[in-house]
Amino acid sequence: MARYSSVTVSGYNSVPPADDGTVSEANKVKWSTQKTKLTDPLNTAIAAINTNLVSAFDIGPTALTLSTTLGATHYGDFVQTSGASLTHTLTDAATLGAGWHTYLVSTDANDVTIGRATGADTINGTAANITLYGNTVARIFVNAAGNGFIIDHGRISNNTFTPIQFFTAGIGPNYLQNISILPSAASKALTVALKTKAGTDPTATDFIHQAYRHTTLTNGTYEIRTLAAAASIVVPSGATLGFTASQTGYIYVYGHVSATGAIVPVVSGSNNWDEGALHSTTTISATADSGSVLYATTARTDAPLRYIGRIKIQTGAIAGEWDNQHTEVHVSGVSDKDTDEMTAAQRVQSFTASGTWTKPSAAATTDRVLIQAWGGGGGGGGG
Repeated sequence: MARYSSVTVSGYNSVPPADDGTVSEANKVKWSTQKTKLTDPLNTAIAAINTNLVSAFDIGPTALTLSTTLGATHYGDFVQTSGASLTHTLTDAATLGAGWHTYLVSTDANDVTIGRATGADTINGTAANITLYGNTVARIFVNAAGNGFIIDHGRISNNTFTPIQFFTAGIGPNYLQNISILPSAASKALTVALKTKAGTDPTATDFIHQAYRHTTLTNGTYEIRTLAAAASIVVPSGATLGFTASQTGYIYVYGHVSATGAIVPVVSGSNNWDEGALHSTTTISATADSGSVLYATTARTDAPLRYIGRIKIQTGAIAGEWDNQHTEVHVSGVSDKDTDEMTAAQRVQSFTASGTWTKPSAAATTDRVLIQAWGGGGGGGGG
């Protein structure tokens, strides 16, 4: 499309005869002389006007599937763009001139970069390229000063802008953000996955954050750790985590700092872990039968640990077979150790005769045991 160009009538009524009634050859009314001085110039002008109108207003879409420079020929056009990794570059604003405009329409899900041929040219006041998101439209104008462009669109951004931002400055050591726990029992194994709040796998732009103690014991600050990829741990068939057959209890989910500094999930039958210390984990296997060990997919030595939440579940008729789905899952970030965990039957064992005490599965080997004894005295006989 081009700008409309005005048309002038050329040759209309040129060198007219003397209109004085004189009978002469020059004053004869003949079609040939009328046509060349009246209708022909009008016909030529009307045809030119039509051509210019078509050029100016016949704005059927121009389809672009390759990176293209948008210039004078795109004035007023509807430009459709499709394809991955395209950059459409705007010609120098001063060359195009104030008032130049075009419409850029993305017709698929691919984002498009709108670039500038002249680095000093601005877009909406900033000398930077922008991104046109997929399936959206932008109206592009040369500004009145002729030194940049105004782009009217609700979903554009400077390329340096991060759509999702997490701010960690000023947050506390109990910080936990954008996390959920997804347990799933299948084939007598239990999978525990860490998901975002939306229930999806974390990514580089939608990640999990949690505060951990510093990796150096003598350093009193804390660090914000990130999980930006799918993460889970499988409790295989045979691993009891301290549970007996058909027992209902809790599995505790912790985050542990990996060798790369990311968060990895670990599980334990105990929630009696000091988060002010550094902890080592044991590789989980079918013989992971302790209720007081931290189990991980890959063992790690002396790394920070943070509580994430708990899962309530009943084991199968055979210990170590995870036949049942969970009946409760809870994310807290602050240990629940002071508010639950063992049922009364797990906490208290009574003997009316001799017997053997069994350590509850939810108790750590370092927990204290309180023993209380009651008895009655015999009565004396009268004399």
